[in-house]
Amino acid sequence: MRLVPPKPAARAAIACALAASALSLSGCKSSPFTNYSEKRAVNGFAQALADADNERLRAMSSSHFATAVLSDESSIAEVKQVWPIKGKLEVVSVKEVEEFDRRDPDVPEKLVTIKDERKWKTDQRLVQDPKTKKWVVDEILITHSQKGLKATKTVSEQVMFISVVRDFADAWRNKDRERRLAGVTEQCRAELEPLPDEVLDNLAGRMFPANTKDPSPDATMDDDIAIVRLARAKGAVLLQLKRIDGKWLVDDAAFDAGKEGENIASLRKTAVAYASAAKFLGAYAANDRDLLKSLATKTFYDATLSAADLSSVALPPAAAGENGQLKIVGRQAELVIDEGTRMVKVALVRTDDESDVKAMTEFRIEDVTIYEEGGTSKRRLAAALVAEPMAQLYADALVARDLPQLRVMGTHDFNERAWRHITDELVPSLPLGDIQPGDREVLSVVHNGAATDVTMMQAGRAVTYVMRDEGGAVKVDDVLVAVADRPSSLKATMAQMLPVLRVKAAIAAGNVEALRRDCSVDFNRLIWTQVRNVPPQATAAVRFLDAPLTAMTVQDTTATVQLGDSGYGGLVTLLEQDGRWKVNEITIVAGPGPADQASLKSLLREGIANGTLYADAAPAANPAKSAAADGTVRQVGYDADFVAPSSDAAKEPRPLDLGLAPETLPPAADTAPAPAAMVPRDESALPFEEPLW
Repeated sequence: MRLVPPKPAARAAIACALAASALSLSGCKSSPFTNYSEKRAVNGFAQALADADNERLRAMSSSHFATAVLSDESSIAEVKQVWPIKGKLEVVSVKEVEEFDRRDPDVPEKLVTIKDERKWKTDQRLVQDPKTKKWVVDEILITHSQKGLKATKTVSEQVMFISVVRDFADAWRNKDRERRLAGVTEQCRAELEPLPDEVLDNLAGRMFPANTKDPSPDATMDDDIAIVRLARAKGAVLLQLKRIDGKWLVDDAAFDAGKEGENIASLRKTAVAYASAAKFLGAYAANDRDLLKSLATKTFYDATLSAADLSSVALPPAAAGENGQLKIVGRQAELVIDEGTRMVKVALVRTDDESDVKAMTEFRIEDVTIYEEGGTSKRRLAAALVAEPMAQLYADALVARDLPQLRVMGTHDFNERAWRHITDELVPSLPLGDIQPGDREVLSVVHNGAATDVTMMQAGRAVTYVMRDEGGAVKVDDVLVAVADRPSSLKATMAQMLPVLRVKAAIAAGNVEALRRDCSVDFNRLIWTQVRNVPPQATAAVRFLDAPLTAMTVQDTTATVQLGDSGYGGLVTLLEQDGRWKVNEITIVAGPGPADQASLKSLLREGIANGTLYADAAPAANPAKSAAADGTVRQVGYDADFVAPSSDAAKEPRPLDLGLAPETLPPAADTAPAPAAMVPRDESALPFEEPLW
């Protein structure tokens, strides 16, 4: 049997039938002709991109993509950056786009999913060119996944974004003021526009140095917010952008200069801080109080600038502030101006509400510090302007014993250790005898950072007023007087003297409860918890405590206060208990000999023991010596009888005897007070269960 080959037409028909049959077989591989036009379009585009052939790229792209993305040669590198495919592309799937989903309903579209040799998948939107009828690339869509969230961005969108960043950097590098401000948001422009070109150039020079080229930016994008990092040889520039009405604009910028450089935490905040400092320096030079009030914090203005003589301390001009070094940390800022012979530091603080996203950034000046003599001399402007007037006012308040004014002008510590605990009744007894009215002359003003010492010759005595900064205001923290045998510090003196003054006042007022508060545990246990009323012996002794302060020693938890001298006065011992100084003993001094001195604690304890604490003794009208019926010689007065040891009667119990020789006692008043009625002893009424004697 001889086989006759079929005619050509028949052969073609058979081939078509076989091909159709093969394609219909289940499980067989697809034909190499499947998605041929799509493969040709995506791989031709990818190869032209790899070859950096912009002409071929434009030919294989739609007019939309060519215009939006392929505007110049530099855009090829930007496309490669955002779409870094590798190797030959494989078509994973092809989906016809319905007419109502097309960008142009009259132009056919396909959505093609592809993957490179690393299995990285992206999507391309292909459209049919109206003229050539070929499929061309209209868009590339890239989907990123991060923390379970997916976001799809187009290449044209990302390339346009990179172009905005590149134009912004070029404008700042090339000193084009209009382009600099055109590429920022309205809020950013409002804060940058007031700055002179010199300040903008200063900032631009640090962030975008001349004759440098920015590497490809590293961007993180959301729908309407993006963060871009531009690497530098040392550090990096960070740009924050917002998309407003479809256009990306820079809203802020920062510069991380590395370990050794000077950072810019925020371009906007830095600009506002520079402007505030420059305006402040200009207003200070012009003595413009109204403008200073709007630029300084309330405390700084009220306590220092409002009434001070600004001409007494000169500050750098506004132009110098524009070129100073600025550092911002959180809500604080610091501008340092180096003038060669001195350095001025302007401290600023943000006063705007951070929770209000629409609020404009605001910095106010809260302090100025001046460094001279190579930094060894440091003085705050507040102290330099008001230290001397403050010292004069405080001296007036001390002389006048003006307690409210002393409290207002004193530091918190001075008030806590002295003035807050002083009542109007104690003011006449304050140990201020060394501070007298009279002519004053300022001898020196020494600045040491937050502290300033003003020394004045006051009524022939040198007095130093120590001042400190407290919350932006200058306050008096201590007064130093050159004295012997006791602390020169008024604050330290008050710590020991106040308990003494309060005890003296409590005895005079007959206030046992007050005595218990200011006396030691031992004094209370032996005396004040055993009585309900102040004994007359204590009342008589309190007069010796009116003597002036002459000496004071403090050693660890024990202090001794001497009032008067060896001829007349008192010696008070204090103990520090529970963080407070308490009176532990009072010794009455009426002369240098032992017989002329008596311990008040021992005397009262003896009276409690022998039951004669409240015995009646009627004093005579004058403190003259008189003989009793039994021949005993007595000195009367000061609410007490003092028994002289001239007879056997001196050996008997002496309930009201202070143990002092009669001739050493100070004279009593012409008219002695009426004697207190004798109080019968009632042990059941005493505040203890069993008598101590």
